[in-house]
Amino acid sequence: MASRVSLPGEFYLDAIVVDPVAGIRRAIADAGNRVDWAQPAQFDDSVIVRARERGPFIALRWVLNAALGMPLEPFTVWRRSAGRRETALPIPNWKQAGNNFWWDGLTEMMRIELDVTAQVRVDGLSRADHDPVATVTDGPGTIVLQNGPMLGVRVSDPNAVTFARGLSLTTMANGNGWTAIERVGLPLVPSLETVSYYDARKQGPMIALTDPLSAAVQRIDRWAPTYGWAPLSGLPPWVVPNTKQLIAEFGADLLPDLVAILQAHPAPNVDAQRTAEGACWRLVDCGAISIQSTNNNRFTWPRCANALDSLTSDRQRLVVNCIAASTCDELRVQGSPGNPNTGQMHCLRFGGL
Repeated sequence: MASRVSLPGEFYLDAIVVDPVAGIRRAIADAGNRVDWAQPAQFDDSVIVRARERGPFIALRWVLNAALGMPLEPFTVWRRSAGRRETALPIPNWKQAGNNFWWDGLTEMMRIELDVTAQVRVDGLSRADHDPVATVTDGPGTIVLQNGPMLGVRVSDPNAVTFARGLSLTTMANGNGWTAIERVGLPLVPSLETVSYYDARKQGPMIALTDPLSAAVQRIDRWAPTYGWAPLSGLPPWVVPNTKQLIAEFGADLLPDLVAILQAHPAPNVDAQRTAEGACWRLVDCGAISIQSTNNNRFTWPRCANALDSLTSDRQRLVVNCIAASTCDELRVQGSPGNPNTGQMHCLRFGGL
């Protein structure tokens, strides 16, 4: 996996577990509670069946700091098992200030383990001392804070703390075992996919990439809410939206104007912002390499990203720019895409690969 930096202040991400069945149960339990303006009615059987068919899932939502502008390409969503998590290590530069403990003020921890001799309350602190992102009351023994990012902790009895270990956000992001599962971007129609610096092609699950519109429809069909407002007298019942029509309206009403803005005001130094991952996606788009293979020796997208990331910055820039400047015909080689002959890939050879 290409190296990662972690910028929580620039990229905001929320992840929650959504359990439609549990939500329906809560709604049914509240159905008999009359409010001042309406009397909720029961959900019909079709809603309950739809919730059961969906099952619990993890929902993600994110937003970029406005100062960063539009991204250059769709986002890639990665995941890994919690069992692959790295071991927490002693926190360097650990120091006390009253009831608070800090370290370097920069390294953001996602997991903190405190050995304590008595029961204490521990707050994991973000940049604001008064704003805990995690709170645990326990002890004696080892207290674990899991949330973040944390730059310090506040302990009700600091004398009870005997040792501290932490796992940083950067260490987790660059750890082993991450798997790319989906590419998510703007649902542009074919005529708008590549007319600006934003390349919207190849979206959806990694095992079945498709066009942006189809990928957006699939996402909503898979993860959209299974029910909406409770049935109320005098109001039409909530219905499952027509996914294709919803995406079509969004594309017609908003996206052409957005693409026009991107064309008129391109990001500065776009060429300098080309990434190793983006170069490897271009190889996929051109049919030069495949995304994955059952044969670990094949030169696939993950191996491409890792190979380019292993280069020195000057060689990586040479390879990335070469791939960007080459035509698809020039990038395809013998055996492409399933078993490409990397010895024939002139851009890789420029970088010494």
